[in-house]
Amino acid sequence: MLAGNDAAHPYAIAEEIAQLFPNAEFIAEWKEGAALTSAASRIKAFLAEYMPVRASIKA
Repeated sequence: MLAGNDAAHPYAIAEEIAQLFPNAEFIAEWKEGAALTSAASRIKAFLAEYMPVRASIKA
């Protein structure tokens, strides 16, 4: 869960949602520099682990 800082995505709500979901990870810093690179890497790893493999569709 990425922390927010605006009315639509407040920090406290993001933090609470991360606490409620099993195996969730709260990423407080992610908007620039090394923190952004690290967050992007963690998101890609999560998606690689949990995205279902699509079967090839034959036309």
